[in-house]
Amino acid sequence: MGKWDFSMDPVHEWVDEGEEDAVFGITLRREPVPPSADPAEPSSSAFGCVQYHAVKVRRLKAGTLERLVTHLLDPESREPDFVHIFLSTYRAFTSPRTLVELLFQREETFSNLETSVSSCR
Repeated sequence: MGKWDFSMDPVHEWVDEGEEDAVFGITLRREPVPPSADPAEPSSSAFGCVQYHAVKVRRLKAGTLERLVTHLLDPESREPDFVHIFLSTYRAFTSPRTLVELLFQREETFSNLETSVSSCR
């Protein structure tokens, strides 16, 4: 159907975003919009159609070792499989000793930060 062909695939790889020390892959995922609970608003189910909206998913694809470790420890990271993938593949680009040293350095940094914040209070 040409360039305007709309695929019904629920997931589309869209673009890569580069930052200083990382590359993120952007995926658009199509999700159904839940029907409105407001009785004044017309319901789409009355017409037999489902509405969708696009959700942007940002996943870390590549980066420096320090950035990967930071992402690994980031509680805001919403990649449930990142830890599993990272721990399965890290030996391809670093040694276990280097990784453990980086993890302990991060822990020391956070401990020192918490101590300084506590002493300021």
